[in-house]
Amino acid sequence: MQTMLDFVKEISKVPRVAGTAQCNKIRDLIAKKLKALGFEVSLQEVPFTGWKVLKKPVLKLNGKKVKVLPVIWSGSTKGVLKGRLLKAGKTKTFEAYQWIRYKIVDSENKAKGFVITRPDMVWLQLVDKKSKLPYFMIYPETYRKIKELKGVKVEASVKSEFLKSQKIYNIITRNDSKKRVLVSCHYDSMLYAPGANDNATGVSAALELAKKFKNAQFAFFSAEEFNKFGSYAFVKKLSKKELKKIRFVLNLDMFGSGKPYCICSEKLAKKVKKLLPKPVHLMTKPGPPFDYWPFFKKGVQIVHFGASPYNYCHTPQDTIGKIRLKPMKQVLGYAEKILEKFLV
Repeated sequence: MQTMLDFVKEISKVPRVAGTAQCNKIRDLIAKKLKALGFEVSLQEVPFTGWKVLKKPVLKLNGKKVKVLPVIWSGSTKGVLKGRLLKAGKTKTFEAYQWIRYKIVDSENKAKGFVITRPDMVWLQLVDKKSKLPYFMIYPETYRKIKELKGVKVEASVKSEFLKSQKIYNIITRNDSKKRVLVSCHYDSMLYAPGANDNATGVSAALELAKKFKNAQFAFFSAEEFNKFGSYAFVKKLSKKELKKIRFVLNLDMFGSGKPYCICSEKLAKKVKKLLPKPVHLMTKPGPPFDYWPFFKKGVQIVHFGASPYNYCHTPQDTIGKIRLKPMKQVLGYAEKILEKFLV
């Protein structure tokens, strides 16, 4: 019998980036498992612009090569871009994370690219709106060295490609109830990342819940790593009447390491709090980074489970060896209690 960890291992051997053949392979596996459990399953096809790196970014600051990450959905340089850095305020990714931004300007002070950074962390990101200009992400240690300098000289290069003809697929189970709970998770992973924690753990737990709660609706979204593209597409097609049929969304994302936490709507907080053990950190101000956000913006109540800390998100090191069964079982147990309470 396949365990939760076995399934996490099975789908996180290699990255499953939205729109790729590997992601579609996992899509078919999930759909097959749901059908075997007796669900009627549909695949919601969504046109999608993917992205890939053709030539990895190279960045030199004052003649010294520094560590750099690409930024998804940003453009290419024309050969080697030469210029200097000027502060350019801040930019936001995933509608949530603020990054310090520099623009790379030419001799006429015209922006030809951007560098983003933070003093506290670095992890693979995307610009929320596609950019023809290239973006580069530098590490905190580099930022600390340059933040007080003026006129930093830049040499930068990167080659990327927008994949305009791709499609993604949301996996949706049929549920015609007038009031229903929607259990959601995303099954894609970030570029370069096998995605054991982010989010094979959520997929595994959702499938476990599907074995027990046949009266819930399940949604496995793609392209969450592209600013929740799949869940936004799903919500966009729902009428106001259909949205009102959703009692709340129970979203599952990243709980293979660290201590479980819960985010929920204020209206649900009292009921949810009674169902959770005291050590579980409960937050009542939902934010934008997760797939519940498109629903919450439309007035749908939400409950979300994750676990932290975890230092390997969006990296090639997000592998099965970092995953622990204990927080997975804890979150599964909490989710079961909530569904047992609300699905009677």
